[in-house]
Amino acid sequence: GKPVVGSNVDKFCRDAAKMHQLDKSVKETNVMRSVAGWHEKQGVALFSGTQERERRQEAIKGELQSQGLELVRRRQERMRELLQAEREDYENELRQLGLTTSLGDMTFKCH
Repeated sequence: GKPVVGSNVDKFCRDAAKMHQLDKSVKETNVMRSVAGWHEKQGVALFSGTQERERRQEAIKGELQSQGLELVRRRQERMRELLQAEREDYENELRQLGLTTSLGDMTFKCH
């Protein structure tokens, strides 16, 4: 079919909304990291014994690392979804312009 007037503006708006969501995720991650750091300091201050303090610090480090890995996994999944949606939009726009029928089975892996 014929290209829709203004489709590039619609695509820009969709892209801007997706980028806003990704920025929001990064900000949430930073807030969670700050809160975890505060809790780590508070938890350490509660214990006066060296062995207890060290045990607690290791537990907190493990928890922070675990949370960090989960956040990375979530971000990777969101990015994968974003890239998949972008690919579909791009393929549809090209198809509407009669430039291609399919880009094939493309997959995106985030490492």
